[in-house]
Order: sequence, then structure tokens, then C-alpha cells
Amino acid sequence: MTGSDQAPQKGAPEFSRRVPLEDISDAEVLLDIEADPVERKALSARFDLLAMENFSARVGLRRSAARDGSGKIIRVTLAINATVTQSCVVTLEPVTARIEDSDIVVEFRPAETPDFTPEVDIAPETDDPPEILMGNEIDVGELAAEHLALALDPYPRAEGAEASATAEISDGAGLVDEDRPFAALKDWPNRANRDKE
Repeated sequence: MTGSDQAPQKGAPEFSRRVPLEDISDAEVLLDIEADPVERKALSARFDLLAMENFSARVGLRRSAARDGSGKIIRVTLAINATVTQSCVVTLEPVTARIEDSDIVVEFRPAETPDFTPEVDIAPETDDPPEILMGNEIDVGELAAEHLALALDPYPRAEGAEASATAEISDGAGLVDEDRPFAALKDWPNRANRDKE
């Protein structure tokens, strides 16, 4: 499934691939989705990327029995692949990264499930409960984009940038006292003692 050459409408997901619930059965449905250049540009702006060279996902959807025996849920599996370029947090140089994640599983429970009452208390050691799905479709493109965002490095660094920054911080050569962090506090104990005398 590919997108269109038109820019996403304002407020609409940048990478939208909607699947009607009526198309999902007990037999797994497999979809291959890929962002086109317009969608990649919009996603780059959303995630503050310098560029997105490619972005695709293999999506599996099927109806399944809930682990707690409370009826049917919709199980979505995702395998995402992308090549992105971010800005180094130290030098602002471009940092290109390959993102591959094939272990994504999300479960949804349709809101209209009969006799279903959401649990309020969830024990921390148990699996996450299914998300409540409002409406009659799942946007697997937006779901893939959300998990791409989670996989991005929050602090990308160019090669050697971290060592360079550490050296500058630990060295401090050439700095006068006024330029050093907390330099004004170095004489604090002596000043406090003088004030007491």
C-alpha cells in the first residue's frame, strides 16, 4: 500500500493507511506499507529529522481471543524499517541511522465489544491491557509512525562527538574563573566563616 502525491491535510496523520475492521478475520491479513516522498517529508518535519530516506512496514492483523477470556481482540504485529538522518546533539552534524524493529505487538479491543467493562486496576507485573479502539477501522500507518518515533535515538551523536565534548568539559584549559561553572561558589565556605566572625 502506498500513499498519494498530495500533502496530508492539516490535522490528518502524515502516513495514513486505514484498515476497516470488517476486513479483519481470524485468518491473519498481511500488508506491506511504504511512505512516499511527500509522506516522508511530512514525517521528517513531525519528528524533527533532517531527512527520511525510506520508511516501510510489514503489518499483520487478525482477530484473536483475549488472554483473559473476555472475548475477541484485534492483534496487530508490526515490523518497521527506516533510514533517517538526525542532527547531532553536540555538533549539529548529520547522523544517519538504520532503524529495524520486528517485535512490535499491539492489541485492540473494539469499544462495542458486548459485556465488556474496562478494568481500572492493572497490576504492574501483568501484560498491558488491549487499547480501546474507537471507530470501525485501524490506521496501521499512523501506528507504524508512532513506533518509529519511539525507536528514534533521542540524543543522536556524530562519531567522535561524545569524546570531544567530554574532553572539553574535563579540560577547561583557557577558561578564566568567570567562565567556569560554579566558579562563584568556590570561596563559599570561607565567606560563610567570615560572616560568622
